[in-house]
Amino acid sequence: MLEKDGWRVDNKCGMSRWSQNRDFWNLFDLVALKSDQPLRWISIKGKAGGYQINRKEVKGFIMPVGNQKELWRFTKGLKYPPKIEILNTATEGDTVNKCRNKISEKAK
Repeated sequence: MLEKDGWRVDNKCGMSRWSQNRDFWNLFDLVALKSDQPLRWISIKGKAGGYQINRKEVKGFIMPVGNQKELWRFTKGLKYPPKIEILNTATEGDTVNKCRNKISEKAK
């Protein structure tokens, strides 16, 4: 799907078969790169559940400028397109403010 639109896509499937974690930072299943576009970090969920917990974790994960977090949910199976939610695209101000807020929370 992404590759048809010119994105270069990577996942961690090439890791050792004994590795228990095949996600980036235990959150993202895919990373997609395309010239002049934000780097897309994609978390994929199916019908099995855990969507709201995963959404909260992905939303709270701080990304540097030029990165976009997405949550894809396949509610009708893989034959149908996923519901895609863009959680945010990091801008310089967002990233700086989030980091400051995290530091303030830890100091309390």
